[in-house]
Amino acid sequence: MKSIKNTASPKRLLIIYCIMMCAAIVAIFRIAYLQIFYKPDESYGVKDKSEILEPTRGDILACDGRPIAVSSPRYDIHLDCKVAGDEQFEAGVDGLAESLAGLFKDKSKERYKSDLIKARREGKRYYSIGNRDISHDEMNLLKGFPIFNLGRGKGGVIIEKHDSRIYPYGKLARRTVGYVKDNAYSEGNNLIGLEGKFNYLLHGKEGSRYLRRTENNEWIPDLDREIVLPEDGEDIRTTIDIELQDIADKALRTKIDTVSSIEGGCVIIMEVETGAIRAMVNLGRTKKGELDEIYNYAISQTAEPGSVFKLAALVTLIEDGKADLRTTIKGNHGRWSYNGRVFTDEYIHNEEEVSLLWGFMKSSNQVFRQLVCDNYTGDEKEYVDKLYSYKLCEKFNFDIEGEGRAFIPVPGSANWSGSSLPSIAIGYNLNITPLHLVTFYNAIANDGKVMKPYLVEAIEQNGRVTKKLGPTVLNGKICSQKTIDSVKFALRTVVEKGTGSALRNAKCHVSGKTGTARQLVEYTDSRGKKVSKYIDPQGYKRHQATFVGFFPSEKPKYTAVVVVYSKKTRGNFYGGSWAAPVFREIVDKICTSSPEWGNVLQASASLPEAEERDIEIGKFDDYTIPDITGMGLSDALYLLENRGFKVTFDGEGIVVGQSPEAGSEGHEGQTIKIELGLSKGEQDEI
Repeated sequence: MKSIKNTASPKRLLIIYCIMMCAAIVAIFRIAYLQIFYKPDESYGVKDKSEILEPTRGDILACDGRPIAVSSPRYDIHLDCKVAGDEQFEAGVDGLAESLAGLFKDKSKERYKSDLIKARREGKRYYSIGNRDISHDEMNLLKGFPIFNLGRGKGGVIIEKHDSRIYPYGKLARRTVGYVKDNAYSEGNNLIGLEGKFNYLLHGKEGSRYLRRTENNEWIPDLDREIVLPEDGEDIRTTIDIELQDIADKALRTKIDTVSSIEGGCVIIMEVETGAIRAMVNLGRTKKGELDEIYNYAISQTAEPGSVFKLAALVTLIEDGKADLRTTIKGNHGRWSYNGRVFTDEYIHNEEEVSLLWGFMKSSNQVFRQLVCDNYTGDEKEYVDKLYSYKLCEKFNFDIEGEGRAFIPVPGSANWSGSSLPSIAIGYNLNITPLHLVTFYNAIANDGKVMKPYLVEAIEQNGRVTKKLGPTVLNGKICSQKTIDSVKFALRTVVEKGTGSALRNAKCHVSGKTGTARQLVEYTDSRGKKVSKYIDPQGYKRHQATFVGFFPSEKPKYTAVVVVYSKKTRGNFYGGSWAAPVFREIVDKICTSSPEWGNVLQASASLPEAEERDIEIGKFDDYTIPDITGMGLSDALYLLENRGFKVTFDGEGIVVGQSPEAGSEGHEGQTIKIELGLSKGEQDEI
């Protein structure tokens, strides 16, 4: 018998060895990957999970109830492709594809049809429809599409609501109101202004629901599990008057828009009696050179105010009996020395005596430096304490974040120097915000009573006030009525005979003060050191031009401040030529629209006559949208708001249009848009 030879060659053994080594290496790397890098799918094997349900964000309202910020419902559309029967799907898919192509305009009818058939073949239970979310009107239209008109139970359409934030007046008061895209806590929401400060109230309380996993590994709502409904946010009623805000915005924008050397500006209008902020405008220059609400100058910008601060010196001198409006100093050709430093005054050119009233009217620095230093040198703390009692450095805890820190140095502190007293007398060596300045002038208009500035009147829920806010007195009387009468006379004289002449012929009497202050310019010197001075080596300066006052002078209703900020420039900016004309425009527009000030506009046309109709409010739970065409605005508001709807309107006259249309099904809290105008018959007569 022959022996069997081993036919395996060394070459074949080498190949087998290499294959085994490669397999071992792969196994080692696989083990290392599983041990070090692999993270298992935490949802594997999980059959359900919870999902947060966002509440509807509360509205921000103007003082008259008109919405400044409102949440509008938007809808995401999905389809459970396994719900509709074969017969219903085949009969309706062509019409559905055509309707979707017409609504979304992102794909052709043919593409929609092929995608729907493919999704059904693959058993998709949560198939996304369209390339965007849709509005409430579009959602109502979509409900009538083939297959979708069968509803969720028979057609498989899944409609999910979320809210999008709408600002009916665009960017008006944007820095005051704030801005959010939606109600989510996300990076896309810059929580500034009222939207930020009151987010804890506006946001509401989240709800939750369970989702279940389908056989195709998709998550759909589990309707058999408990749903915790969200609690909607509360509304905030502000002090903002839309008309005054618009007037102030347009006045400031028109004055500074085309002047490239202006960085920006702000306006605050405060109600004298209460301290309510009726308008707050903040316009800054963007990188593109456009004006936009990018920074809140009104509450955040601390700066040396200049001559408008002389009112504090005037009040203190008169109240302490150190001087009256007839008190005089020697002119001395506009030169005066203090602690070894010589000060000059451009308004005084001879030896003649000048009065305190003249110095205030002409904004003379020497008059105020000299009188304050003559009377308070050695008693500097007494003087500064008086300034603090006027609440000029008060921390207001204002209704929006970003309040700047006002500061006046105290004698004996590191910030006090030998020139502090004469500098403070004319509005330098200290920092205050426009908000602090207008609050002080408002106290004079209010006969010495300092009112805390505020932006929020009340917190509301479903139209009911849950928390009433309002006026707060910070100081009942900062000085005597005699002093008040004297400084009011001086402020009126500034407009009649002094630097405030731009307001001399305004539509009502104005009392106020101009101010021009140089601001520090930062630059790097020849040694590479950063330096701050009022003028740089190339002659560039920065200015703050201000006018602040109240009107009508006889019985003040509003106090306002206008501040304009320049970029670095070699030119000069003055409060009388930049801020005062803006103030004048605001005053004239307000007076024209306020009959109680004697500027009644004569009627040049008649309002359209509203139909007389019996109004049935309906049941509280009846959310069918009624026909309001032909009604007057008050009747339409009464009917809709009593049914639980919110209302926005545009135009004047009777109701000529509404959205959504009458007869459609609404829901509690839904916003109805009303268009006002002339009836067809009255249009034909024009």
